[in-house]
Amino acid sequence: VDFTVGMINAWKINPWFYLGLGLDLGTTACYGTGSSQGFIMPIYLHLRYSILGGRPNNKVSPYISFNLGYETMQNGGFFFGPLAGVQIKDLRIGDMWMGFDFPFRLGGDASVIDLCIKVGWSF
Repeated sequence: VDFTVGMINAWKINPWFYLGLGLDLGTTACYGTGSSQGFIMPIYLHLRYSILGGRPNNKVSPYISFNLGYETMQNGGFFFGPLAGVQIKDLRIGDMWMGFDFPFRLGGDASVIDLCIKVGWSF
């Protein structure tokens, strides 16, 4: 079982676009010959587009985002994570983001592609 926790410090450029830096820390299971579970810590640039973000009457907006950076553990290497999901806006404690992430890590002896469910808050 993989588990990751992370933080993205992003700037809301306008109601549609977000730009920030992110850091995750977690575990990953590497399947294959001689592979075992290990730790990951990608550092990345985060770009997000909220499709209906600028419409004030919409409480729900689909979004897409991309994370591009470097995996500092597990032999290091390139990290890319496209993500698609839904933003639920104007909750009492901020906005909630839910989506599917497809992180891709290329480095060391192998390439790894995962499917993740992500939930986050912005405030």
